[in-house]
Amino acid sequence: SSGINAEYGVTSSMNGVVPLFRTGLYTSTKHALNGFYKSLQQELLLKKSPVTVSIFSFGFIATDELKVLFSREARKIPDFALGDLEEAAQLMLAAAITRQEDVDYPWVANKIGRFIVTFTPSNKVLTYGVTYDKAVEASVETAKISKEMGYQRDNRI
Repeated sequence: SSGINAEYGVTSSMNGVVPLFRTGLYTSTKHALNGFYKSLQQELLLKKSPVTVSIFSFGFIATDELKVLFSREARKIPDFALGDLEEAAQLMLAAAITRQEDVDYPWVANKIGRFIVTFTPSNKVLTYGVTYDKAVEASVETAKISKEMGYQRDNRI
């Protein structure tokens, strides 16, 4: 034993757990991230390593960018599904101290998402009643807002 005692934190997304329409590339990268670090957690545990890994799976966090994006939307993010940025940071620090393996935040929305993915045969439920036309409309509006905020989108995919 070298006396090293460390905690490694990985910031991920609930999209790595709960796949949603029109987020295929983003969702696949988060699934890969979660899979790699979940495997690493198991290997470290098996070796009785003093190094631990916490995976932070965040849903919607009330950032300035998100507020601008949804200020123009007819549909708002429900309060139970929207997390506070400061609280998310505090949870990350607490997880590092307690060596928690998984952190879901906002808790209620993320647990509902995990439940749906685990116990439903189809992810159709996850569209929350949004039709394809509405999803396309929201995607176009998101692109406009992103462009106004100075973000560029690569449409080559």
